[in-house]
Amino acid sequence: MGHDVKDGVSVRKLIGVVRQEIAMDIFLSLYDNMDIYGRIHGMPKKERKERIENLLEALDLQDKRDAKIETLSGGLMRRAQIARSFMHRPEILFLDEPTTGLDPRARRSVWDFIKDAASQGTTVILTTHYMEEADYLCDRIGIMDHGRIIALGTPDELKNGMGGGDIVELTVEGDPLELSAEVSKLEYVKKASAAEGIIKMQVDNADIILSDLTQYVIERGRKIRGISVIRNVSIRKPSLEDVFLSLTGKRMVPKKET
Repeated sequence: MGHDVKDGVSVRKLIGVVRQEIAMDIFLSLYDNMDIYGRIHGMPKKERKERIENLLEALDLQDKRDAKIETLSGGLMRRAQIARSFMHRPEILFLDEPTTGLDPRARRSVWDFIKDAASQGTTVILTTHYMEEADYLCDRIGIMDHGRIIALGTPDELKNGMGGGDIVELTVEGDPLELSAEVSKLEYVKKASAAEGIIKMQVDNADIILSDLTQYVIERGRKIRGISVIRNVSIRKPSLEDVFLSLTGKRMVPKKET
C-alpha cells in the first residue's frame, strides 16, 4: 500500500490487529474501550457512536456495552477485541486465531461478520487451527509446517491437488493396518491409510466401486488376523484436513484456551 513498515504511524492508520492475548483496558467498559480506540484514530464523536452501535449489534454484544472487560468470559473478550479492531474501518486486518474459545453459534456469527467485512473491501489475514474456518473464510490459504509454508492456493486448488475423487472411510472391528496395505493395491484406490480402527481410502466414483470395495474388505478381513466386521461406512469429498494430513502426516489440533 506504498508504506514502509518502519513508518509505524502511517501503517497503524491502515491496519487492525486482534492478538491472542487480551489487549484492552480491563477496568473500563466495552463501550469506553471502543470509544477511546475511535478517538485515537481521530474519529468524530457522532461517527464513533454510530460505529460502536453497529459493531455491538453485529457481534451480539449490545447487552455487554457497559460491562467492564475484566467481567467478560474469554469468548466475549475475543468478540469484544474483534469489534474494537474494526472501529476505524482498517484496510488490512490481522487476526490471530480469532474464534478460539467461542461456542459454535458465536463462531458462526464472527465468521459471517469477517466475511461481510472482506466483501466490503477489507483485506483479512488470519491464522487458524480450524480447517473448516479456513475453508469457509479464505480465498487463499497457506499451510504451514514447522514454520515453513508448504502449500499455497485457493481451498479448491489445495483439495483438487489431492487428485479429487472421494474419500471412503470404513470403521472396522480390529486392527486395520495390515488390511489397509492390502486395499492400497487395488487399481481403483489412489491411496489408503489406517488409524484408530478406520481405513481411509481415496478413490474415484465411490458410488460405483463401493460394493466391490466393501466385499473385498470383508473377504480379506476374514483372512487377516484381528479383522472381523465393518461397523460403519462413510463417503465424502476431500477436505482441507485431508490436505493437511497428506502434506504433514499429522492431524491439526486446535489449541486449547488458557
